[in-house]
Amino acid sequence: GVQLAMIYMRQGQPAKAQQTVDAMLKRDPGNLALINFQGNIRGRSGDKRGAREAFQQVLLKDPSFRAAGVNLAWLDLEEKRFDDARARLNQMLKAAKDDPELLYQMGVLELRADRADEALRHWQRADEEQRHNPNPGLAVVDLLSRQKQTDKALAAAKLLASKYTGHLVVQLALARAYTANGELAAARQALQEATKLAEFDAVKQTLIGRMQLEAGNPDGAAYNAQKALQAQADDLGAMALQVEVESARGDMPKAEAAMKALIAKHPNSASARVLQANLAMARGQFAVAIANYQAVMDKEPGTAVAILLARALVSSGDAAKAVTALSAWTRKRPDDRVATRAPAEVQGMAGQNEAARKTYPLLPAAEPNRASPRTQAAPL
Repeated sequence: GVQLAMIYMRQGQPAKAQQTVDAMLKRDPGNLALINFQGNIRGRSGDKRGAREAFQQVLLKDPSFRAAGVNLAWLDLEEKRFDDARARLNQMLKAAKDDPELLYQMGVLELRADRADEALRHWQRADEEQRHNPNPGLAVVDLLSRQKQTDKALAAAKLLASKYTGHLVVQLALARAYTANGELAAARQALQEATKLAEFDAVKQTLIGRMQLEAGNPDGAAYNAQKALQAQADDLGAMALQVEVESARGDMPKAEAAMKALIAKHPNSASARVLQANLAMARGQFAVAIANYQAVMDKEPGTAVAILLARALVSSGDAAKAVTALSAWTRKRPDDRVATRAPAEVQGMAGQNEAARKTYPLLPAAEPNRASPRTQAAPL
């Protein structure tokens, strides 16, 4: 029943998932794990109040039920009730001192509450207390990297890699840290090891290939693309990587040939059209680039493509249209921090320095401590 409910959720059918859980609870109304799961389903369906009621029901019957306590703390966190979440997790830590999972959750909480030093402290403790879960150590590396403390991030990544040998995600974190410190030869070596660990997983091989390009190794990236295509012929990401490899090598005829093959296999792909536009930009074909970016905006609009379109318009000499279009996009998305910063950047590209200086003071403060995707886990 639990598996069936999860399948319904993955298929975007929350009502059927809830019906499945309700039917199980009728047969076993005292099952606290099932009530906790009901709260999980409600929360993922957008019913935060119902989720809270379910978790509270579990804790009322068993205050030591760990998963419900953590889930309730996550609800507090999502609603920015940081003091409540902190108090709840601290109470749980009194009963389970130095529990790695709870320390990790405390780190996530403190980062969301803009207390980066406290987050680091909790994650470091969580990493020290166990050697089976690299997530706390990965969170430390992520945060130090975002704070531009690249030397400390690299030291943390090296230590983590020494404890978790043969772990793909850790190896990738190490490679990123090497790249950020300009140690490209070491980054390439780490990525070669990651390539072995990824085996014939097309998505992972493509990711590693792009990291190889960042480390200045197009030959290594070409191997990743080849291995990905062996695993999954005509894979969109791997074929796109082939285009990027030839572009990085400066072999534009081969890049164009790879691009044609990509479009032939994936004619309706927005990402393929963006790559085609990027390639046109590299060749100075601004009209072609603008047409492709606009086609993507018409079909799947997004901030990243809006910025690319504006840059193409500036490069073509139509700076006024670029600033006007991007400003209009930004006004509709006041909470999009990337979009908010984009008009000033485009104004600077267009030589409108005075306008850019007026725009920059209006920008929201940067958030170097903002939680990364890895630290935004869903309730348990």
